[in-house]
Amino acid sequence: MVDMAGQWLENKQKGRIHMTRREKVFDANGDLLVQRYKQGVTLVKPTSCDDSFNNRISSIYNLPITAYFLDADSRIVNSNDATAELVGASSFRDMLGKSVESFAKRSSVEKVLATDKEIVLTKKMKVTEETGDISNSVTIQALSFKFPWYYEDAVIGIFGCSIKMNGLVIGELANAFYQLIATGLLSFTQSLPLSLTTNYQNQFSQFTEREKQVLTLLIRGKTAKEIGNRLGISRRTVEHHIESLKFKTNSKFKSDLIDKFIE
Repeated sequence: MVDMAGQWLENKQKGRIHMTRREKVFDANGDLLVQRYKQGVTLVKPTSCDDSFNNRISSIYNLPITAYFLDADSRIVNSNDATAELVGASSFRDMLGKSVESFAKRSSVEKVLATDKEIVLTKKMKVTEETGDISNSVTIQALSFKFPWYYEDAVIGIFGCSIKMNGLVIGELANAFYQLIATGLLSFTQSLPLSLTTNYQNQFSQFTEREKQVLTLLIRGKTAKEIGNRLGISRRTVEHHIESLKFKTNSKFKSDLIDKFIE
């Protein structure tokens, strides 16, 4: 197999001005957009001067999650600083060309590497709970969303986003999860790990489309008035939908409703 990621890193380190074919394949600069393609993602140039793209790489890198691009051998092509912080690296530059094995014990990352290989071979997105023991003996638990990364019509690696679960309170999880949904890369039909979502899936199937919209905005911290303005309905109607959601989930307060949805 041609070591495209290694060549990409070598070219960057040498400071070459002209982009080679291999550099172009693994180009993941912050101005590009991460766009759904088949059952994975591909990178495209913006077609507008609008700076509000939620799926711009630079925007995703600023979310409260780790985000990274890997080659087909699980070596890092690009990532945000949150990823470096998670594994104990000084910056994302120190991670280029390295795999997760460089930062965690081999025995604890075998499942992660196997999942990566499966995604590349099957060309299918996967949501998985990942656990790893990093070099300072800290165990990391994360909910990871991993997509096959396409260049033209070939899978060249993986684009992943992970939410660190250690010590995360419900509000922080909700914020991270819904900011990720706002990128357009996920949907409510996405398959989540059974251990996290059995309750969620059973409850969510009871809701009308409008109730799902209200609940989504409610989790994002919007008030009834703000939700009404966003959906073009009255505040009173929003409150009616919230009461219906509470009834269907046997929730006494809005906070109970949010808690049950996140479980």
